[in-house]
Amino acid sequence: MICYSTNAQWTPTGYNETMGVNDLHFLNGKMGFAAGYHQVYKTVDAGNTWTQISNNVFVNGPSCVWFFNETTGIIAGSSGGGELQVAKTINGGNTWSTNSLTGMVFNSPNQIFFFDNNEGYIACRDGKIFKTVNQGNSWTQLTTGTTEDI
Repeated sequence: MICYSTNAQWTPTGYNETMGVNDLHFLNGKMGFAAGYHQVYKTVDAGNTWTQISNNVFVNGPSCVWFFNETTGIIAGSSGGGELQVAKTINGGNTWSTNSLTGMVFNSPNQIFFFDNNEGYIACRDGKIFKTVNQGNSWTQLTTGTTEDI
């Protein structure tokens, strides 16, 4: 017999109904960042409360987020035409420098991950993976051999 009471362990905390979240990245047990439709949020109390730190960064909003520390972070999303866009902040999300990866149309990013402060990857639709070795200042597309979403 399946018991449905396990869902009682989850309770919305600090949730704002207008806060659509696509991805989360926590630096530690307290500080984290969320990327959602046109917006980036920050928490300093383990998700009990969230503060919007950016909005309208991309036409279709960021779909993934990675922060190295409290001030330096990367988000990835897509433009209105579906072009992959990557943005970087060095001031906690007050401003973003955006880089469009031209020719990469309709490659909505699914996940961003960094192994260290320089080497990182963005996994996208249609078998696309992009790599950076300079903390997101430039990106190159890798060959994957698949057209499946990654």
